[in-house]
Amino acid sequence: MSQKNNSYKYYIQYSGLFITLFLIIYSVFFFEGKSFVYALYGDGHVCFNSLVYYGQWLRTIIRTGEIPSFDLHVGYGSDLFLTLSWETLGDPLNLLSVFFDADHMEHLYDFLAVLRIYLAGITFSVFARYHFQNAKGEKKSDLSILAGSFIYVFSGFVLFAGVRDVYFMTPVIFFPLMCCGIDRIFREKKPVILIAATALAAISNYYYFYMLTIFTVLYALLEFIAGRDSGQTVEERNGRKNGTVQRKDQRWNGLRTEIWSFFQSFLRCAGAYLIGCMIACVQLIPIAIYLTESSRSQQQYYVPLLYSLEFYAKAFSGYISSASNTAWTHLGFAPIMLPAVIILFLRRRRDYRLYRIAFCALAVFLCIPRIGSILNGFTYPVNRWIWAFSMLNACIFILVEDDLFHLHRREMLFMALGCFLYGLVCLSVPQLCTRQEKWMILILGCSVAAILFVNERKRIFSSGRRLALLGRERVETDHTITNGKGPGLKPSRELSVGLVLVIIGVTANGLFRFAPWGSNYAAGFVDAGEAWDLINDDLATDLVTEQGDLSAVRVDALGDTLPMCNTGMNHGINGTDFYFSLANGYITQFMDDLGVNVEMEHRYAGLDGRTILERLFGVRYCVANGNNTAYVPYGYIKETAEEENTTGEGQATCYTASDFLPLGFGYDTIIHESDFEAMDAVKKQEAILQGAVVSDEDYTNLADAFPEANPAYDDQETSCEIADRTDGIELNDNEIIVSEENAQITLKVQAMGNAETYLVFEKPEYDLGSPEEQGLSLIDFTVDGSTKQMKLYSVTHPYNHGREEYIINLGYNDSDTEFAVTVTFHNTGIYRASDVRAECQPMALVDEQMEERKKAVLQDIMLGTDTVTGTVDAGKGTFLCVTIPYSSGWTAYIDGNKTEIFRTQDMFLGMEIPEGNHTIRLEYRTPGQQAGMAISVIGLLILAGIIVFQQRKIRHGHAGN
Repeated sequence: MSQKNNSYKYYIQYSGLFITLFLIIYSVFFFEGKSFVYALYGDGHVCFNSLVYYGQWLRTIIRTGEIPSFDLHVGYGSDLFLTLSWETLGDPLNLLSVFFDADHMEHLYDFLAVLRIYLAGITFSVFARYHFQNAKGEKKSDLSILAGSFIYVFSGFVLFAGVRDVYFMTPVIFFPLMCCGIDRIFREKKPVILIAATALAAISNYYYFYMLTIFTVLYALLEFIAGRDSGQTVEERNGRKNGTVQRKDQRWNGLRTEIWSFFQSFLRCAGAYLIGCMIACVQLIPIAIYLTESSRSQQQYYVPLLYSLEFYAKAFSGYISSASNTAWTHLGFAPIMLPAVIILFLRRRRDYRLYRIAFCALAVFLCIPRIGSILNGFTYPVNRWIWAFSMLNACIFILVEDDLFHLHRREMLFMALGCFLYGLVCLSVPQLCTRQEKWMILILGCSVAAILFVNERKRIFSSGRRLALLGRERVETDHTITNGKGPGLKPSRELSVGLVLVIIGVTANGLFRFAPWGSNYAAGFVDAGEAWDLINDDLATDLVTEQGDLSAVRVDALGDTLPMCNTGMNHGINGTDFYFSLANGYITQFMDDLGVNVEMEHRYAGLDGRTILERLFGVRYCVANGNNTAYVPYGYIKETAEEENTTGEGQATCYTASDFLPLGFGYDTIIHESDFEAMDAVKKQEAILQGAVVSDEDYTNLADAFPEANPAYDDQETSCEIADRTDGIELNDNEIIVSEENAQITLKVQAMGNAETYLVFEKPEYDLGSPEEQGLSLIDFTVDGSTKQMKLYSVTHPYNHGREEYIINLGYNDSDTEFAVTVTFHNTGIYRASDVRAECQPMALVDEQMEERKKAVLQDIMLGTDTVTGTVDAGKGTFLCVTIPYSSGWTAYIDGNKTEIFRTQDMFLGMEIPEGNHTIRLEYRTPGQQAGMAISVIGLLILAGIIVFQQRKIRHGHAGN
């Protein structure tokens, strides 16, 4: 059969087996009526919601001919090319979303989840069929490559992330292609595959491209060493073994040749990689610029010396089990992998050496948190690179499978003993001896028994013409067995046994991962057909959609009124919530400085109902359900009953601001950023209502035009005492020791009239008792039946970003009163704070300063594609603050003349407006995108030139023949 026909046959076999296995493993989703949209924590819905938005965005481009790159509906306003670069925009498969409306997008989402897993097997097969082929054209059996591909695409990482975080499949798809590109350069000096794979991987997901780069370099080094070893002659190897002394000049010439060969290979690979990066620069350069401002790149993370003992125990047992482990350490390989690895280390074959080194190296990577941190972009330690270990294991199985069925008795003994001891350890440790682990060890035992049976069957029926050699040499079996014509099993049947054992292993791991009688992972996914309904139907924010033009005002949803973050982006609403992996660091800085009660640096919702912040951000409407009415900000008036919505917990109601600021408003004084940083959070809140905070450098440039502000403060500390506490609460100086879940403390707080009351926590900490334990504590604050929640991560938790202050707004009171606050600690542990106090923020000065801010405001506001226009009457001159997140991509024009933009109030745009009436125009362009596009075009031209050159070379070669 020709090689082309053989390839068709292989991919038909792969496709048929993949579909069968997928339907079996993921059958739980079908029987339970689940989609592939993950519901818990909103992660999957972020991906799905983004896909819906992306489809609408593509259709807008087609309809209008314009390409929007900035949208106020995403968070407080975000760059689409950057914010969506992780979840949606870079993946070429998502272009299909242009054909699907929101109601049918779930079907596309599910299909693409399956397709990505399928494509991972295809790319691995392409790599393996090329890689495991020697110079004579001999290659590994297609049955072995099939088995390896299923080990790869149904590994623990894919079972966990393949349908939960669908874009985490990017490295699983592209790593085999990048490795294949390396092989093609080493063997044929053809760079096209590496260039294309690099470009697509970089555009699809910058985060995983970083990891892909590291592991591709490691692969290239190993392949160069492997090629060098395999290129030595028998005489050279024997000469070294027998101690033959070469002449000094011969050794030098040989070394010089090797150095030159390495240098040539390095240049070819590096050149192809750089050309691929050039093609992707349209995406990479803007992201690189944005990352310098991203909060996640600036944060200091705790990295322990080692993981906990429980982690290592679970990693040990999890090698053949898909049970969850911390730090994204999901191994879950078919149990037959364990005998294969044991044989890898038992057999002293030359071609096994580098695989042994690679296996040990990645196992060490797995065990050291610092390496996990480095591979995660020097942030918190996590093993999201485990897909590379999965590919290594799949390659090991392909390499070793032949030997699994050609063992001599000493090897069989050691293999069986090693698997027995592994199972014994797992079953003897109570924490590891789960139902799933027992079944996987049983499958391991059956796999070992099958291997032993095949080997012994061949021994019994062989003609005995075997020569057992001592030391490292392999057993020479009778040719009637190895050529498949003797009484033993044919090689194809032996490999079929291996494939069947792989299928049994991955199927069991998959079912245990998803089924109710296993980890019940499928229960965390949205019911089929409801993904869009959950974030579209009967939303509380629907109450404001008929209130008129919402383009230049914001809407805040108090508490858990909305089902998840980012719902406004698909409903034409400028919200106050955000959840994407790439976040604007200036927004995080503002939230930290003001002590706003938000969960993470890249996941925040609302402004805690604090009146000053709500007004400054231009929040015209607040929606709240029955559990949050006590926290409605001052000055927000309840709408009529006809506008109430009965969805959610309690009755959702719309509240309209009696006073708020437009998108742009003026200051006549400025504040040193260094002076601002020295204030506590409550005073910072008052200061930004009275003066524009600018950097010390900008202050010098603006000092001639604007005097220094002298803010007036009228916040007052008030009494706050513990009135009662339940069992499970122990007080110790600045510590609260909680020994029972949902234990409560009742506080009595004295509130001032016409004021908001805050609980202020200085340097709050949550401690689970040891540095190795990481956790999240949920703390509820209940006033008059209304509850809000604070999420506090332990000191060593990766999402703890070292905030100095937290402020919890307990609501507004129109008269002096004493009220009770019930504080519920959902989680046990030790809670610390250097200070806890109650403060009141009177509203009289707030109303007064609001009038000052409205003396010069942006009027006649028009929002276009990446533009904001308006007019302002600056009187004697003003410093205009525009409440759009600061970015170097903005350019400002006053009456058509370009003017400088300053960063103000930590996160907003600011500009100096001269005396008189003026027209203001703001234009946005993704920073670095034009330069990136120019480099991308150059890269594409280079790639086209390489392709043309190779085609001409091929034609000339044929002509010469």
